[in-house]
Formats: sequence, C-alpha cells, structure tokens
Amino acid sequence: MFHIEFLYQGINMIFTWFNLGNFFLVFDILTSSLKAKNLLGTAGEILFIVFEWAYLATLITCFVLALGNRPQGSNKLYLTMVYFWVLIMAYLIFASVFITVRSVQEEVADGFKITDLFTKTIFSTLIVSMLSTYVLWFVASFLFFDPWHMFTSFIQYLLMTPSYINILNVYAFCNTHDITWGTKGDTKPEKLGSVNLTAGGKAKIDLPTEDADLNTQYEKELRMFATKYEAPKKVPSAEDKQEDYYKGFRSVVVLAWMFSNLALCAVVLETGGLQVVINPNEQEASKDSRARIYLSVVLWTVAGLSLFRFIGATWFLVVRMVSLILRWVSLSSLLTFSQFRGV
Repeated sequence: MFHIEFLYQGINMIFTWFNLGNFFLVFDILTSSLKAKNLLGTAGEILFIVFEWAYLATLITCFVLALGNRPQGSNKLYLTMVYFWVLIMAYLIFASVFITVRSVQEEVADGFKITDLFTKTIFSTLIVSMLSTYVLWFVASFLFFDPWHMFTSFIQYLLMTPSYINILNVYAFCNTHDITWGTKGDTKPEKLGSVNLTAGGKAKIDLPTEDADLNTQYEKELRMFATKYEAPKKVPSAEDKQEDYYKGFRSVVVLAWMFSNLALCAVVLETGGLQVVINPNEQEASKDSRARIYLSVVLWTVAGLSLFRFIGATWFLVVRMVSLILRWVSLSSLLTFSQFRGV
C-alpha cells in the first residue's frame, strides 16, 4: 500500500510541476478554439488576443513580485492578479460549456442513439470529464454526510483555482531558499545601543588641545591620504555562504521549472522552432491533433487520479464503519457477559 501511495504521489507531483504549463495550454486551446471555429465571430478573436497578452503580463508580474517583494507590501497588486485570474477562469468555464454544447449539437444533428454514448468520442469524453470533475466529489461528500461545502463554496473554489496554480506556485518556487517558515529574523533579539558616560552623567569627548597634538594628528591624516587605498578583503561568513547556497539552489529550481513548462507548451503548440510539418495546411491539422492528444492524456490522467482518491476515501469509510460495528459488538458482548456474571 505504501508503494501504491508513493506511485500516486509521484504522478501527482509530476502534475504539480507542470501545473503552470498545463493551465496555460488549456487556456490557449479553449480560447483559440472559440476563435478558430468562428464560434463567437470577431469577438472571440479579440478576446483571445487581449486575454493572452494580459495572461502573460500577469504571469510575469507574479514572478517579479515573488522574487523580492513582500506580499504584505504588494497587497493591491496581488489582489488585482487574483481578480484577473477569477475573470480568466470564468471565461474558460464559459468557453468549455459553449464548445461542448456546440459539439453535442453537431453530433446529434442527424439523430441520437443510446449507443452513441459509447461509440462517439465527444460523449465518452464529456461523461468522463463530468464524472471526474463533479460527480465523484458530490458522491464522496454525501457518503461522508458533509455535502454542504459543495453548495456553498464549490463555485468559489473553481474560480480561485488559477490563483492557486499561478500565484501560490510561483511564490513557492521563487522562495524555495527561505526555509524559516515565516519566522525569519524573529528568533534574534534586537541589538541595543551603548552610551559611555562620565561620573557626572555627561558624555566624554576627547579633543586635542595642544599644538603638538594637532600637528601629530595633521601629519597622520596626510600620511593616510598619501597611502594608496586598498579595499579590505571581505571573507564571507558561514551564514552568508549558507544563504548563497540556498539562493543558488532556488535559482536552479526556478529555471528548471520555468524552462520545462515552457518546453511543454512549445511541444504541444508547435512553437519556438518545433514545427514538424512544412505544409501550412498540414501544420494546422497537426496542431489540432496534438492538442486533442494532449487534452485526452490530461483528461484521463485526472480522471484516474480522481477515481483513486474516491476509492481511497470509500475504503477509509468502510474500514471506519467496520471498526465501529466491531466496537459496538464487543461492547455489547462485554455488557452481556457482565450481566451474566452478576446473575
């Protein structure tokens, strides 16, 4: 069971690593579909351009703020980004529902049969996505007699999902070097200043009063000016070396994370010199094919992970119920035996 859990956590970690690229790919594919298939006309093309540039600008802002600014000091910027990601998610939900409805209408234009649910890809994909995204969570909530959050906060959770993926992930990766758990600088007492006073309570200042003392000091200053200045050699302390190591590790992790997600986007979207088709007509078909394959892989993987969590939650519920029943039987037997001994 530990090996199974390790495998599940490993797949989950891979998805977490590529969350940044996966969300951008879903955004690009859905919004470009509204533009390419002329579902919204000119409005779809304009929204695609505006949202894509705003998306990239907001993501760059996330990196800039996470690399140096305190969240408390950039509160308004972070709130603005949260509102923008909520708007993006609302548009993506609209795009996914709109495209799905149009696709279903095209499929049932010639009639609908029950067998179409299993033979046509659009219906099987729709069923799997609905089951893994909504139905399993509602069923699990009702099994545990705690469904109220699904009605009071599920929509808010969906709208806040891009903020978790972009803002929190970017901040976490860009602050990998900080291992203080929010207590940086709080464990050291502040240094207090010192004042040297004489017996009378007045500060003592030594000033030269004799001419010999003034001449000696003047010559000393001249010799100092005549000497070539050499910058003192600074030897980094152990704390500085440790901090440099942490920041170097942070830089390597952030760069690897950024470029791996960028490579994923380039491969799926066939950009950055990764086009494998020379014919322009074939290139668009190849791009659509890669997008469909990518979405299918993501869909079935997410569905499998959701099913695994559902099975684990159900198994936990069954074990807990069996344990309660066994305890009740044991307690009843103990009470019965005690009554028999008393008689």
